[in-house]
Amino acid sequence: MIYKLCILAAGPSRRIGDFSDHIHKAILPVNMKGVISYVIEQMPADVEIVVAVGHRKDTVIDYLHIAYPDRKITFVEIERYFGEGTGPGRSLLECKDHLQCPFILATADTIVLEPVPAPTENWFGIAPLDKDPERFCTVKTKDGKVVQIDDKIKTDNKFAFIGLAGVRNYQEFFRALEKNDQIINGEIQVSNGFTELLPLGLSAKQFTWYDTGTLEGYQQANRHFIKGDAFDFSKEDEFLYFVNNKVIKFFADHKIAQNRVRRTYSLHGICPPISGAMRNFYSYEMIPGCTVYEALTGEIAQQFFDWAQERLWKPKQLTTEQQKAFDHACEKFYKDKTLERIRKFYNKTGIPDTDRTVNGKSVPPLGQLLDRIDWSTLTKGVPSPFHGDLQFDNVLIKQSAPGETAEFVLLDWRQDFAGLIEYGDLYYDLAKLYGGLIINYRLIKKNAFSCDVNGNDVRYNLMTTPEMDDARARFENFVDEKGYDLDKIRTITSLIFLNMSPLHNAPFDILLYHLGSSMLAETLGTEIVLEDRKERPLLCIGPMSKQVVDTVIDFSHARNVPVCLIASRSQVETAALGGGYANNWSTEDFAAYVRDRLKEKPANVLICRDHGGPWLGADEKTLAEKHAMMAAKASFEADIASGFNMIHIDTSVNPGGFDMQASLRRSFELLQFCEEKAKQYGTSVRYEIGTEDADGGIVEPELFEEYLSKIVAFCDEHGISKPVFIVGKTGTWVRETHQAGIFDPKNTMHLLSIVKKYGVGIKEHNADYDSAENHRMRAKVGVTALNVAPEFGVIQTTTVLNFCKRKGRMDLHEKFIDLAYNSKKWKKWLKQPDVTTREQKAIIAGHYVFGTPEFKSIIEELGPEVEEDIRQAIWDRLDWYIKHLHGQPETEDLVVQRPKIADDAKKALLERFSNKSM
Repeated sequence: MIYKLCILAAGPSRRIGDFSDHIHKAILPVNMKGVISYVIEQMPADVEIVVAVGHRKDTVIDYLHIAYPDRKITFVEIERYFGEGTGPGRSLLECKDHLQCPFILATADTIVLEPVPAPTENWFGIAPLDKDPERFCTVKTKDGKVVQIDDKIKTDNKFAFIGLAGVRNYQEFFRALEKNDQIINGEIQVSNGFTELLPLGLSAKQFTWYDTGTLEGYQQANRHFIKGDAFDFSKEDEFLYFVNNKVIKFFADHKIAQNRVRRTYSLHGICPPISGAMRNFYSYEMIPGCTVYEALTGEIAQQFFDWAQERLWKPKQLTTEQQKAFDHACEKFYKDKTLERIRKFYNKTGIPDTDRTVNGKSVPPLGQLLDRIDWSTLTKGVPSPFHGDLQFDNVLIKQSAPGETAEFVLLDWRQDFAGLIEYGDLYYDLAKLYGGLIINYRLIKKNAFSCDVNGNDVRYNLMTTPEMDDARARFENFVDEKGYDLDKIRTITSLIFLNMSPLHNAPFDILLYHLGSSMLAETLGTEIVLEDRKERPLLCIGPMSKQVVDTVIDFSHARNVPVCLIASRSQVETAALGGGYANNWSTEDFAAYVRDRLKEKPANVLICRDHGGPWLGADEKTLAEKHAMMAAKASFEADIASGFNMIHIDTSVNPGGFDMQASLRRSFELLQFCEEKAKQYGTSVRYEIGTEDADGGIVEPELFEEYLSKIVAFCDEHGISKPVFIVGKTGTWVRETHQAGIFDPKNTMHLLSIVKKYGVGIKEHNADYDSAENHRMRAKVGVTALNVAPEFGVIQTTTVLNFCKRKGRMDLHEKFIDLAYNSKKWKKWLKQPDVTTREQKAIIAGHYVFGTPEFKSIIEELGPEVEEDIRQAIWDRLDWYIKHLHGQPETEDLVVQRPKIADDAKKALLERFSNKSM
């Protein structure tokens, strides 16, 4: 049959908050589609559409022209759309001349889930009503028919009219509507016409209804269609739509839309061509592919960095006048805009600018931090074509054949750089990209974050992934290789987060403010001027697998650098206590294997016990102290008998929490025991003393020095060589697959000033996943040694999983995921609240199952190529650590010359670290 669709979209939007300042409610996006699209897309293509427009009419007209250029749409402009005597009935009467056939009537704020029937009969769309009948047009029904209509009066009716109806008897309907001009709540209602259709038969059609004309209803509709606990990442003055195979962007400021269209000329070939543009809108055709976030691997990230360097960032030579304008734009963009946005944030939230702690670190008032910025240096930009919002949600990977190099397309580019269209500051793109490697905006939209404020104490948690951590590390390496300034990038990234804060909804706005402030404090606070040190930190690696051990030895041999293998009791344990999970090695087998490998490739590799002590072995948590100490001694004796070079005596674990006096007593007992055993076996051993524990340990510098002084005094009194290292808390902490703490160089320097008095070095634990900048700072301040362990397990795990994906072996990929997940070993590493996926948990725990027959069968089935990939990934990360800890290029002072006899090399190395000047 021939019929039309009439949509009433004239009235103002009084109940949807600030949205109505910019756009008509008919085109508010629900799951990336305007409300009005939900009914239009239910109509056959040949159904003509009549739309009554008034309030914000241009936004409705332009949206429909861009979204549905092939549909026949007639717009009826309603002159009077608010005030006494207006209303939906009046608007519908003005559309009468275009509705001389059966039609479907829809209001602009109605979405239903069920199919909308054609007007083969008169029908009235209804939905159950819970409360407040006086706010609605309500009905009584009988035998599937509407028998009474009550408009906006108190009644016991159970169903409400939803603003959707079918009119077959259109002539009778309009006669009644013209005849009955009764005003209800100040408006002429469509119910005036439908009442006259009751004798002709008005079927009741029940729908699942979303009333998007209220803020609550609009939010409820979005929650349903998005299907999940998503965070509202939207802004009030810009909207994104995916409609009719198009991407459509709306901006309340039409100049932004126009400038974005203009900017496509300077981004030609790397952004989509514009297919439509009207005032506040522009559109382009959807491109098959996915965002980089969705397909992220370290390799893809690296490809994009290289692609952007070649295709986007091309420094531009400016004339004197252009340079002056560019310098002014940089100052306006970085300084003036930042100060304006921060004022906007304070006005929005009422938060005072005071001292606070953010994730346990002290952060001074933001005003003080801003005063410390060297604005003259920061605003010296590099003019270049730019994107302006360069993060991986705005970069598309086009579909390509397997094995082909990824092809990228840039999306959602910025409209200008402080008024400049053709070029901006290259550093802004770098900082935006870095910010998107700190915050995964795709995960933010999934609500995978938290931010809690208790007075002046702020705690936030950002979910990350191993791929994100890898990409961030690769970016920092890329920045270093290309000669860019990472400190400048970090400063601008901090300002970006601060600039974003007033534009987003809570609690993300609060998180952005505190993240930006704390990151700025960290960046400015690390500008410490120190004398250059010839000594560099000793890198200590956990033997997470046979592949890690082999690669460490090969690397040390090839690069002539000292490395320490640090085996925890769960990884490597004496056979008498059950052995360890790392390659199923016992202490005896592990030491023998390393010695044999060092005969093949002499290298400065030390074998050290990590976290040896009571209650630190497998299944020891419930032991009485006597038996826990017996197990620790048995473990240490096997270490000494097997030729371990150094032993970490860690007595920080204690039932009921850390007890310094008990820790000292047990340390003294174990030091004497180890000395006696070393004499018994005719060898010598050196010591590391631990004071850090998940439950606390020693944090205060005064207690730290008291503990160290008593250990050294005991050693002097009993003729025991004093410790090579004492473990110091530097602010770092590993959780999941990222660095959950913040390296604190000032506190570290304070600890170093303490240990220097006793001729002992600082050993830092939990240095995994940290930034290149922080590792360079460790070398500057004089950290003596640092431990990295879980990171290398994650590297091997992700390498194997990515290899499975690349080779199309998803069966083995899932087998590995199941094996690691079912181990449950990920539990101790999780942050709360837990927002990790099953696969992310498996990645955390992957190294615990490397020694199992099931994993070995996976590797065997994948073949030797995966072994080489694992070795290369581990090698590259070792190389990265040495590069930033030792500096490049290396000098002779940084290289420990390798003697012919490996044991002599170890002895020389230990003496070097024992006696060096701090």
